Amino acid sequence: MLLLDERTEVLTLVTNSLKNDLHHESQYVVGLALTSVGNLATADMARVLTTDVSCHLGSSNPYIRKKAALALIRILKRVPELADDHVDVIIALVKDRSHGVLITGVQLMSDVLSLRHGLIEKFRRVVPSLVKMLRNLLNLGYSPEHDISGIADPFLQVKLLSILAVLGENSDQASEGMNDILAQVH
Repeated sequence: MLLLDERTEVLTLVTNSLKNDLHHESQYVVGLALTSVGNLATADMARVLTTDVSCHLGSSNPYIRKKAALALIRILKRVPELADDHVDVIIALVKDRSHGVLITGVQLMSDVLSLRHGLIEKFRRVVPSLVKMLRNLLNLGYSPEHDISGIADPFLQVKLLSILAVLGENSDQASEGMNDILAQVH
């Protein structure tokens, strides 16, 4: 058994192996490589693998998109300045139709907003979509897959509320856009 941490010299070899696995034809090999990036990425590894991980954010397979978003969270925590290049992709993930990708995209946006406070203005354009998403959760009612004790997807609701709080700070326009829906939240 081989234990790896950020100080291990073998990480250069691991980086090359992960780079190869990220271009494998099997979704499971790619998914495992993305999971490994999400668990092992150092700052140097993150810089090398960012483009390979980013290309999977647009995959037609929601499993791969979700794994790529999770790996990108780790990469951006290690190298926050790379977040500037991923704003549009993060916004696309937040509008994804797959629930797993959507909730991962929301987590990614939340992490980026906490790491790079200067990107708030770029993310404010998505406030109407976030408000619509929250309104749908509150008004559509029962969804057996994500319902907990009669509350439709409470984890997504909490994440959306925390992002809206950050995006509404010091912005009258963003705050005005979310006032009505916030009054409906119990």
